[in-house]
Amino acid sequence: MNLSARCSLAFASFALAAGLAMAAPGDQPAAGGAPYPLDTCPVSGEKLGADAKAVVLAGMKDPMLNGTQVKFCCGKCEAAFKADPEKYAGKMNDAIAKAAPAYPLKKCIVMGKEDLDADAKTVVYQNRVYKLCCGRCVGKFQKDPAKFAKEYDAQVAAAQAPAPGGASDKK
Repeated sequence: MNLSARCSLAFASFALAAGLAMAAPGDQPAAGGAPYPLDTCPVSGEKLGADAKAVVLAGMKDPMLNGTQVKFCCGKCEAAFKADPEKYAGKMNDAIAKAAPAYPLKKCIVMGKEDLDADAKTVVYQNRVYKLCCGRCVGKFQKDPAKFAKEYDAQVAAAQAPAPGGASDKK
């Protein structure tokens, strides 16, 4: 193998290793989940720096937290969160809900036909905000959040698809 080929192979190996290191499983949210949207540590409240530690939660008592990416300012805050997630998750989810953009759906994703009004319940799952029509729907969502997250995605995609015979179909 000539020098040029060896250099190319070495560069390709380095690029692959760097890409894999940057996409380490602990840094990436679960499929369907969203990256941590806040710029503060959920434990200390401190502004996150470039050295913030991204962690995808697993093995949590609350299954709604599994697969959620969270960023911590330090290892102590990560340990504190994992030791007592109930103490921090609610405040974190409230901040995520407050920072979320306008909700794109008009109907409850659990009931399907119920309109969402000012009394709609807000649920955060894997850093994404969902609105539900009532407390019973919150319970149903929490039993199978992945199912309803998929339903949400399908409804948002359908709402964004161009209507048949619309302006984009005319030539």
